[in-house]
Amino acid sequence: MTDTVTTQRHDPLPIPTGTKDRLQEALSRLPFRTHLSFEPLLDELAQLAADGKQHADARALVESLASNPTLRGPIADASVLEPHQDAIHSLMGFVVPELMDDQALARAYAPFAPTSFFMTSSYRDTFGAEGVKISQVNGMEQRQYYRENMLFAYRLLFHKHYQVIEAPNAWVKGIRDTTTGLDRFFMNEGTIRFVTVMPGKTQLLPHDEFERLLDMEDLPALERLMPLDDVTFSGFLFIRYVEITELHNLSLLKSELVEPNALRSPDRVFQRLRSIVGFEDLDVGVVLRYESNEHARHCNNRSLLRDFDGCMASIHGSIYESVIESREARFIPYLEEHEGDEQLLELLRRSGFKSLGLLPLVEDEHVIAILELGSRTPGRIHQSVVRKLSDLFVPLAVAARREMDEAEAAIERTIKSNCTAIHPCVEWRFEEAAYNYSKELAETGTAAFEEIIFDNVFPLFGAMDI
Repeated sequence: MTDTVTTQRHDPLPIPTGTKDRLQEALSRLPFRTHLSFEPLLDELAQLAADGKQHADARALVESLASNPTLRGPIADASVLEPHQDAIHSLMGFVVPELMDDQALARAYAPFAPTSFFMTSSYRDTFGAEGVKISQVNGMEQRQYYRENMLFAYRLLFHKHYQVIEAPNAWVKGIRDTTTGLDRFFMNEGTIRFVTVMPGKTQLLPHDEFERLLDMEDLPALERLMPLDDVTFSGFLFIRYVEITELHNLSLLKSELVEPNALRSPDRVFQRLRSIVGFEDLDVGVVLRYESNEHARHCNNRSLLRDFDGCMASIHGSIYESVIESREARFIPYLEEHEGDEQLLELLRRSGFKSLGLLPLVEDEHVIAILELGSRTPGRIHQSVVRKLSDLFVPLAVAARREMDEAEAAIERTIKSNCTAIHPCVEWRFEEAAYNYSKELAETGTAAFEEIIFDNVFPLFGAMDI
């Protein structure tokens, strides 16, 4: 038994007032009865106490609670727990015998209660910290609260009555630290082991029909055929949360990179990368390698080098060129100590970057773009970053290719809609004007195609008759 568990009567999570009102309203409409009870746990402890000397702690706790009627039977008012925190502390130690208070994220609550009567300090510090917003609660409508709780009630009844192997609902809880801007995600691992379901006079459906309606989530049919007015849920649920931030962000980002224009407005993509890597001062950029030399002058628009007047054609001899030629990532963990005064690195130093990583995005054995990772903390960017992001290299390369193809196609459409036929030798100037037009239109919503004049240029015509 561990003695490192902290108990709290109230859940520390800051539920917004409007959301809390909707939640309370939805819970008040539930037709069944619920109450907190430690009896399912105490029954297990009594069995342990009867097994022999190896469970002396369980026997001592059962004997001490024999004279504490407050913690026996149904507990309708959680406020009565306040003077008995030490006893609850010991009880919950048997639920999580390996739990360390400052490491595991866990809480316990009465069935369908909006708040917890128990939590670890790690859970409180993580989900209740200042500046943390919880996405699993925010945004859910009142009818969803009611529906999800009713379906969960029917699942509890099904599992308990038919003694089906426990398979409670799992969900992802997301939080955003508004101070750092990082997103974190957690998967719940819950147990209904300490919940007792008393169906009363409810006539339960046959196993197969009950299971079919649950699989279909046909709540109207369940309520019509098997109302829960006479059902009582007693005991408590225990939930442990496992962090899946990296895996969940990877999954979300792969889906988002498939969307059109994923890199046209890349803030969301870059935010996901920050959360995957795990530090808030990460700056992300992409250098695109356009096949056309004229388009290439705009390769740095989403790059850490966006303030650099040059383009991909101007990086000969630089670390960027070495990444393109070798198709291997390059890292400079301590940029200020790096020996090399090339123009690009000096610009990054002046911009405040102290650590740099350049990762090639490859298509058909050719580098078509470079993913830039920069930090203002020395030593922050290193080889371990590649391992975290390796699953994203192919989706990022696909998004980069699609972005370049769409940009080039947009320029061609602009030229065709604003200009007559043009000679290939001056096409570069019209491409530049079309790009400026598209950029101004995207930024301001209005744009006019600029007038193009070639001073001191004279057409030459000739004919030959042989």
